[in-house]
Amino acid sequence: MILHASNHAMDKGIQNIYDAIDYWSDKDVTVLGIHKSAADAAVPTIVEKNGIKIGMINYTYGLNGFVLPAGNEFAVDLLDYRDKLLSDIEYLEENADITVAFLHMGIEYMVTPSAASKEMVELVVSHGVDLCINAHPHVVEPCVDYVAKNGNKAVVYYSLGNFISAQNRLDSLLGGMAKLTIQKTVQNGTSVTEVTEHELLPIVTHSAYGTAYSVYHLEDYNDTLGSQHIMHRMTTKELWNRWHEIVGDEE
Repeated sequence: MILHASNHAMDKGIQNIYDAIDYWSDKDVTVLGIHKSAADAAVPTIVEKNGIKIGMINYTYGLNGFVLPAGNEFAVDLLDYRDKLLSDIEYLEENADITVAFLHMGIEYMVTPSAASKEMVELVVSHGVDLCINAHPHVVEPCVDYVAKNGNKAVVYYSLGNFISAQNRLDSLLGGMAKLTIQKTVQNGTSVTEVTEHELLPIVTHSAYGTAYSVYHLEDYNDTLGSQHIMHRMTTKELWNRWHEIVGDEE
């Protein structure tokens, strides 16, 4: 599965979006967030895995100031299209076992969720989203067990940060991997699907002179590697301390 709804979707024009769809068309990949037709955009994606129907949407806050050409408004799922967003969630609530939202939003380099991100999470969870995994800020933000005002519950990863990048801020070299378990059971004759376990695992982008960029789990990183980093000399203690400052986990 790949997420294509981001603020960069229109950087190279509308044809770039359609070319991306064509590229994935003969591969075993589920593409979210961009569409080649209004008919495709009208029905959100449901993938069945291990007997669980997982409904998924991918929306972005904007397009770097670009505007979708007239007649092509369906090409990217935008959070501004509030009616479509809520309609998609309603469809998934009726047809899938669990509803997952991948939202591209937040303020770059801010390690706490923005007010707008919190408002959007409240909106989608209150309408039925069970799992929300977000990105865009280039830094990790906390993962929480969220309870909406109407009592709906969801697991929310506010931002996974960068998986790999050439950015030189310490916070941007730290990223997160979402690890979770989705379980479907029958309780009193009723099918119940929920996230039973979830973690946010720290990762580090590494690059030294003469080496390619690579990614390490923070638990596998060491001070020798940190001392060789071309972007930011660092120790594992510094990385772990910063991780806990942001995410709030105890050592």
